[in-house]
Amino acid sequence: MIRSLKETHSDLEKIQSFVQETIPSIKQINKDRYHSILFELQENQDIFIREDDNYVITAIVTIFIETCISHGGRSICHAHDLVVKDNDDQVTKEMIDHVTSYAKKLGCKEVLWVCDRNLKTGEGHHPLEARDSSVFAVRLSN
Repeated sequence: MIRSLKETHSDLEKIQSFVQETIPSIKQINKDRYHSILFELQENQDIFIREDDNYVITAIVTIFIETCISHGGRSICHAHDLVVKDNDDQVTKEMIDHVTSYAKKLGCKEVLWVCDRNLKTGEGHHPLEARDSSVFAVRLSN
């Protein structure tokens, strides 16, 4: 199940456990900072988590929507820091598809993925295009 942290406020211990397991070099976030991040998220920002059947977090991604004058006033969805437990390809597909559907529902022109992993898949009718070694795009419309 993929959910918004804005709506669920998943407990900090689950987030800390996930981060420690997947990217141990990252300093753990404290409770006050965690809650301030969640409460300060703007309407155009979100953090999505994926949980398995045992409610263990298996992926997280941060997104924000930007309205661009250079795109005729259309919006672009930026997806950053996709972290997937064990680099599971199926979970990666689910996260890409979820964010793509979310952006499409909001009328975004495309989703730009900025991450340090090679993304290989996306929603069937919206393939990923490599822009460079760390930026991939899913074009939703012209």
